Amino acid sequence: MKTVTVRDNKSQRGAGIGFSAIIVLLAAGMFFGAGSQRAAGQGRFFFGLHGQGGTALGEFRNHLAGGFGGFHLEFHYAPVRASHFDVGLSFGFNIYGIERYEDYFSSRNADFWIDMTTTNSMLNGLLSLRWRLGRGVLQPYVEGLVGFGIIRTETSADDNGDAWDQFRTENLSDSYGVYGAGAGVMIVVLRVQGLEGRKIMEGMIDVRGRYLKGGRAEFLLEGGIRREEGLLVYDIRESRIDAWTILAGFLLRF
Repeated sequence: MKTVTVRDNKSQRGAGIGFSAIIVLLAAGMFFGAGSQRAAGQGRFFFGLHGQGGTALGEFRNHLAGGFGGFHLEFHYAPVRASHFDVGLSFGFNIYGIERYEDYFSSRNADFWIDMTTTNSMLNGLLSLRWRLGRGVLQPYVEGLVGFGIIRTETSADDNGDAWDQFRTENLSDSYGVYGAGAGVMIVVLRVQGLEGRKIMEGMIDVRGRYLKGGRAEFLLEGGIRREEGLLVYDIRESRIDAWTILAGFLLRF
């Protein structure tokens, strides 16, 4: 099947972002966390699951005016139990566009209408170095981030688990480097203690903001694939993949 590629190489850079909300969040955590009572024992392992949403920044925003959303999974480890530092890995998945429609399929003996889905998504894997500023009920922190990202578009048949689920194709995929910074607050809402008050596990609500600056990549937007005179036309865009994300979820420390 023939395809035609149309590239829109917009390079205009948008304005920077404001950090006022995250500064207020961090300052509040430092103020209230400074006077919190310390619990006996400190776990080294952190495991978290978050929902996340965000918006494109800079020249990426010239293409993607709407936001995106998904989920985030992370694991952190404190090499020294009494240290404020920990290191971790995180993986995030976001969808920035999805189309559902019917398409026509013809075989030698029959014609069919098939439910189709085209999904635009972003995946990132990040190494995080985090500095925690408190050990009480409120535990503010800052983090540095470096890693990679993948932005891709996939089209698949969706017919309630029938054989059509085997029809799946990747329309476009590109990778890029990512670095950035973040800050947030962990709020202890659950504390499990053993004998002599030794802390076994903590459960924490975690809220944070992240600024991620990505390299250049090619991508498709929602509606970026169309058919003209029997040919598939891909309207490919290119820009730096910069974004601001907000995460909210739950952490276990043990």
